[in-house]
Amino acid sequence: MCFKFVNSQVNYTQLYEKIRKGDTAFLKNSESSAASLFTDTKGGVQSKLKSLNIKNTSSQFYYILCHSHIENMRNEKGSEILKDLLIAHQIAKASKNNDLQFVIYRELGDYYLRHYDYSSSLRYFNLAKEIYTGKTTEEAFLDIVLKIAKINGEGDNTKFALDELNKVLNTLNHNPKDIPRMRAQVYQGLGAMNLREKKIELSKEYYQKAYDIFASLKDTIGMSRSVLGFGIIQGVLGSIEQRNGNNKNARTHFKASLDQYKTAEKIVSPLITGNDLRWGIMLYICDAHISLNNLKQATILAERVYNESAEAKKMRITMDACLFLTEIFNAERNFEKALKYNSRYVILRDSILSVDRSHDLLIQTISFEFNQKAKADSLKFISEKQRLEHALQLKEVNQRIIYIIFAGLVVIVGLIIAFYLYAVRQKKQEQKIEFERKLSEAKITTLLAQINPHFVFNSLNSILSFIQNSNKEEAIKYLSKFSKIIRHVLEGSDKQTVSVHDEITILKLYIELEQLRYNHLFDFDIRVNPSIDKFNTEIPVMMLQPFIENALIHGIQNKIRISREYKVSYKGELIVNYTQLSNKIVCTVTDNGIGRKKSYQLKNENFFGHRSLGIKFTEKRLELLSRNECRIIYNDLHDTKTNEPTGTEVIVELPILN
Repeated sequence: MCFKFVNSQVNYTQLYEKIRKGDTAFLKNSESSAASLFTDTKGGVQSKLKSLNIKNTSSQFYYILCHSHIENMRNEKGSEILKDLLIAHQIAKASKNNDLQFVIYRELGDYYLRHYDYSSSLRYFNLAKEIYTGKTTEEAFLDIVLKIAKINGEGDNTKFALDELNKVLNTLNHNPKDIPRMRAQVYQGLGAMNLREKKIELSKEYYQKAYDIFASLKDTIGMSRSVLGFGIIQGVLGSIEQRNGNNKNARTHFKASLDQYKTAEKIVSPLITGNDLRWGIMLYICDAHISLNNLKQATILAERVYNESAEAKKMRITMDACLFLTEIFNAERNFEKALKYNSRYVILRDSILSVDRSHDLLIQTISFEFNQKAKADSLKFISEKQRLEHALQLKEVNQRIIYIIFAGLVVIVGLIIAFYLYAVRQKKQEQKIEFERKLSEAKITTLLAQINPHFVFNSLNSILSFIQNSNKEEAIKYLSKFSKIIRHVLEGSDKQTVSVHDEITILKLYIELEQLRYNHLFDFDIRVNPSIDKFNTEIPVMMLQPFIENALIHGIQNKIRISREYKVSYKGELIVNYTQLSNKIVCTVTDNGIGRKKSYQLKNENFFGHRSLGIKFTEKRLELLSRNECRIIYNDLHDTKTNEPTGTEVIVELPILN
């Protein structure tokens, strides 16, 4: 059967807009030649384009677009839709008709928007905006501007999106004929953008206006999107409260967010069972459950979206579900399942990139074929279409071969990756065991260094001296502090971390004990920055004690001895300071002793001088714990006028381990 145009008075723009809006009933009843273009005698769509004999450029163009809408979109034939659109694109370019080009750019923009290719979609919408002549309806032009604004908003270009949305709203306000659906869409866009700008109340106001209009139109999809906006607002408020430490208020907002998302789902569920919007809402519900720590419910929802979208071959939705499942199983410390879904996410992402590349190849192929033909005869479009169909058929055969080869390679690469991951996991396990062994050894040696013979011997001698001098009160006080330190060190032998508060408590006991032994010849001060949560911040246990001991023995004690020799008045001073920097606790031990250079000379003069093994073991333990993220810095202090040494400053960066 062959169709021809016999009536040149057909208004193709009106015809196409009807079909675009889904109004195809007229095709079954009309007896006009225009209707016969798209239907055979049984009322079905004529899909064999090669049997047509159409001379008019506009006729070819609109036939192909209508074929794309009626036949391919109804059957979700994405690749066939793209073929039709690209062929129509070449026809429009060859015709040099701006109105035709406006229509096809709008169509291509919508196609890529449906397939989440925002950069391609934005490119074609901008081309349509630039070529608009005013002959097409203003509603079509405003629809393009609205979509450009939404895409820019998705890409974090919030200011531009707000400007464009306000322009559309201003145009609608001055239009004598109101377009309520578009006005509601603008309000939704303004609600989303103002929420990004943290203008919560303004965002609520716009979402409410959008909801009221969609409710009056009985547009359940629009209503659900507005309710979804209310839920997102509550989620944002919950996140703000959580960051401020107001967990109770945060939970209230997260529950409100969950209720809104469930309401949005109820609105659309009776209408559709497998739709991107519904799956998207389900993932929002999943996110709310994660915020409320309802990981079981979140897992059920995410797995449901994953299974349904995978069955419907909606790769991008499936990919999003994989991200949620990876996050959930990581939170549950089920790393095997987390790795499984993360691997599927990577495969889906690569598959989508492969589809995008095939689209680019298809564009290049069709553009090349049309350009070659245009050089010979720019008016023989139908013949060109036949050649393209043949080229595309050959390409499809080649693609099938490539897909088979690619599938084989994927299986092989998958096996290699699986083996590699297994080997890496085994190696990491071995490294973990070795690391824990070294850490345990370092901790034991540090423990031994803390209870070094010099300290125990000196402490017991001090207690004995107090008893012999009948100073029982001081002996009891000294013995009490000494026993507390020994008990703390022994109890800490099976702990890796300690709170800043507990660490400061035991350090204070240790310094007070040394202060008694030195007969109060030095003062000390322990300072903690108010920004540190002393009770909930965990650091490695007893890391600072060796540095304090070093400051007392090599710095202050030597300064006391030298001062006595020269009969100079001297009062030792030890300052311990705790501050927080990012994910580290920075500890500073400062003394007003003789300095490192003079101390080193004295150690060389006295072969039996004290050797601080505790510092050596502490450095090794810190290296194992922090994986080189933290460090120890020694600074010599000098008098600014005489340049004489005035003490030593040791900066120790400890990792926060909670």
